[in-house]
Formats: sequence, C-alpha cells, structure tokens
Amino acid sequence: MKMRHFVFFCLFGILFSPPAPAMPPPDAFTMLKEADLLSKRGVEYAPKPDEDSIKQAVSFYQKAYIMGEGDAAIGLAELIQKGWAAPEGSDRQILVKNGMQQLQKQMAAGNSNAETIYITHKIHGIDGLLKPDPDEVIHTLKNTDNAGLLAIYGKQAVLGGLQAILPKEGLEMLLKGAAQNHTRSQREVGLTYLGAYILPPEPEKAIPFLAKAADAGDEVAAFHLGMVYKAGFGTEKDAAKAQHYLQRAAETQHEAANFWLNPPPAFARAQRLLVEKGKIAQAADD
Repeated sequence: MKMRHFVFFCLFGILFSPPAPAMPPPDAFTMLKEADLLSKRGVEYAPKPDEDSIKQAVSFYQKAYIMGEGDAAIGLAELIQKGWAAPEGSDRQILVKNGMQQLQKQMAAGNSNAETIYITHKIHGIDGLLKPDPDEVIHTLKNTDNAGLLAIYGKQAVLGGLQAILPKEGLEMLLKGAAQNHTRSQREVGLTYLGAYILPPEPEKAIPFLAKAADAGDEVAAFHLGMVYKAGFGTEKDAAKAQHYLQRAAETQHEAANFWLNPPPAFARAQRLLVEKGKIAQAADD
C-alpha cells in the first residue's frame, strides 16, 4: 500500500469512526462524597487549610445540593462555620435548615442513606449550628424500618452508648433489622446473644443468627460461629462445623480464624498440656 493510500484510510477512520460514548454525569451522592473527601483533604491532612481543595469542595457541595443532596448544604455550612469557606450570599444557619429539610424530603422518598445522615446529625448535633435532639432520635429509631440504621444504633444501644434507649430496646432494634435479612443486624444479634456486649449471654439463641450472617458472607459471624462449635458454647462441640466456619472466615484473611486454624507450635503444645492437666484434675475429682 502506497503512503498516500495509508494516510487516506487513517483520515477516513478518524473522520467517520463513531464517537466515543459520553461518560454519564456524576450523580448527586457521588458528588457529595467527592466534596467530603476534598473537604477533609483541605482541612485535616495538611498543616494549614489547602485552599484549592476547599474551593473544589465548595463547588461540589453547591452542585450536589442543587441536585437534591441535603447533606451537601450541611457540609458547606460546616466549612463556613469553621472559617474555611465563605461563598457569596451563603448563610450557614439557613444552609443547615435547608439541608435538614432536604434530608427529610429524601427520607420521605425512601432514601435510607439520607435517614442515616439525618439521625447522625440529630444525635451529635452540628457544632454551633444544630443542637442534638434526643427525643426525635428516639422516636425515629423506634419507628424506622431502615435496617442499616437499626444495625448501627441498635449496636450502640446494646453497648449502653445511647441515652434513653435501653440495651434491651437496642436488641429489639437489631432483631427488627435481622427480620429483614440484613446481614449486619443478624451478626450483631448473634454477638449480643453470645454476651459480647452488656446483656447476659444466651448462646443457644445466637447460633441461627450467626449462621444466616455467615452464609451471607460475613466473616466476623463465620469466625464466632466456628468458635461456638469449637468450644461447645450453647451447643454440642462439632469439630467439622468449627473447621468449616473458621475456614470460611480465614478465606477473607480473618487473622483470628487463621490463628486458630494454624496455631503456632508453642501455643499448640500449651493447649495440649492444659487439656492433659484438665483430665488429671477430673480424674482426681472422680
């Protein structure tokens, strides 16, 4: 092929090749998360605020808020409150008010992320901008069907970390989430029944919840269920089931599971000695 023919075919391909598909524009939630990262980069990871990162964060927060993300207005208000940003015409109190109202609209439309963010702000408040509202928090948590929210704050309650919500009520919240086949809620119910938190252990009740969470791929549930069968805690010892669940946890690089499957030689020897001493003590008692 002559050079001019080659050039002609190259130009033809460039001129008449179909255009590359356009990248979809970022959605509001993606833009909000990017703004959060830029904000942290601007004010946390440097000796002094990084002005370029903060400017980008402000721009992303504004765009995300226009697209309907209520928490974007709150993120912007926090930057203004701390003196790191001052967009023209922005009033931080109005931004927070509008942001919380927008989160409520998102909640009414079934947005579970918005509900989680809203309750988090109501629990902790926003420094100098929004006071905590424990009454609304309690009402929302006791009436929500948001399994993710129930898992997060149900666990806090069973740990005794939520005022006015008793640990037993926290367990009820976790059970409500578990009834929706929410894996994290199932795991936390199992750990609660094992006595990992402050309520008395009821290990026999833990097993079905840990099994469901483990079967859904939760390595923490798999590890604890393996140890339940290994120790015979609330059930008969079952070496095969213990091996099965510990192996499943180890496949996700769970360090404790790897340890129990492959204990160091010195630890294994110490285990054997303890077992032998136990047998001797038992024989002496008999």
